[in-house]
Amino acid sequence: MIHEVRLGEKCQIEELEKSFPQIFVDFSVNDRFAVNEFTKIFTLIENGKCLGFIIVDILYERMEITQICVLEQYRKQGKASQLMEYIIALALDKNLQNITLEVSKENQAALSLYQKYGFQKVAIRKNYYHGIDGILMERKLMKDETNR
Repeated sequence: MIHEVRLGEKCQIEELEKSFPQIFVDFSVNDRFAVNEFTKIFTLIENGKCLGFIIVDILYERMEITQICVLEQYRKQGKASQLMEYIIALALDKNLQNITLEVSKENQAALSLYQKYGFQKVAIRKNYYHGIDGILMERKLMKDETNR
């Protein structure tokens, strides 16, 4: 089940931060909401446990994926695909024009996932990830596109 985390949802926020302490070490989920009113956080919950999440910013006619993560023991089981399919359907439902993201050129698993969902490389960001180039990717959305 995909769940949208809302500001003030204490138990959902605590579970997310507990499951992913390496991600939320420098800021809390509430801090993320406070900094950007366009931010949406969606968690993948199975059997009451948070297995993964995706953070997006919805900026008028476009969506930007800022973070996607699945617990290591649940990777390669289609969990990231569930999150991707959910936000692509959400973007289509909101009639957005495109979805963008940045990814390290060395993150082959993420690159494969994004290419699977129709993202195209559009630019290189030199030294974006502490000396490693980042790749800006985009998926254009069509109004007549059907959900996967």
